[in-house]
Amino acid sequence: MIFLPSPAEYKQRIIRLIRYTAIAVLVFAIGLLSPYTSFFLGLILGTVVGLAILLHTAWKVNKIAAFAAEGNNNQRKPAFIGLTTRFLLALLLVALVYQYPNQVNIVSTLIGLFIAQTILVVDGIIHKN
Repeated sequence: MIFLPSPAEYKQRIIRLIRYTAIAVLVFAIGLLSPYTSFFLGLILGTVVGLAILLHTAWKVNKIAAFAAEGNNNQRKPAFIGLTTRFLLALLLVALVYQYPNQVNIVSTLIGLFIAQTILVVDGIIHKN
């Protein structure tokens, strides 16, 4: 059986995602005081962009779900889920990192891109009904 969260549960999950990701960014910001500044700066940048990508996806999914719930077949259907926007955000981040290779670590930036997704999966496991 597929579990579909109610709109209130969906909103709570997004709020928890933002909260936990903000905590992770704050922990990484403390790491900026260490000698590994470029590593933690990459984690911060990657995590923030990863969160922006996830929030964009959540917004688009919510928009499509609202459209489907209305049941109006005569209106124009949403054609895209924002794949181009998400790719361009990640590409812009990588271009920024390549512009400043001494200040930002590329590996930690790529790791940071997946931190918000990891938080989302762990949150789903912890708060499973």
